[in-house]
Amino acid sequence: MNISRHYIIDSSIALYGALPIEMFPDQEQNKVRAATAFLSRATFHGAELHVPVSFFSEIMNLVYQEFIQTQQLSLEEGQLLLDMIFSTTWEFHFPVFRTVFDIQHRLASRPTVTDAEFLSLAMDLGYPILTTDPELLLEVQKNIPEIATQLITEHIWASSGALEEFPPTDEG
Repeated sequence: MNISRHYIIDSSIALYGALPIEMFPDQEQNKVRAATAFLSRATFHGAELHVPVSFFSEIMNLVYQEFIQTQQLSLEEGQLLLDMIFSTTWEFHFPVFRTVFDIQHRLASRPTVTDAEFLSLAMDLGYPILTTDPELLLEVQKNIPEIATQLITEHIWASSGALEEFPPTDEG
């Protein structure tokens, strides 16, 4: 199996990879380990990670609601976390609104603009999207099978025990 050099990642992967595992409930810790392993290997191999510009708003909202508002992080700690997340070398893209609306229409049970923007980016660029959301995976596989979607826990970089000896080759 070839491993892509380009991925669309959802916000949960960024958040899981940026915070200490202890900050998450036990039932989420496997996702945290997988996201951390993936991000480490992606950095090691020079993979390009892509997100839509809405990623900024989504990740700020997650950090505030899940960690600052619940007092797991102070305001200053939350701001430092955002500085760290936003200082990455990820590629930011403006999604094409027509594709977003088409995808939103095709996702029958969860037509959110946020999901549609990430999926639109994957469709427009032709890169796989990685997510921690099994419901999204099933919805996309059912309604938009042309978008390559994987759960991060299934991904080879997340499940292998060590860094690969050679960098991944481009898919396609």
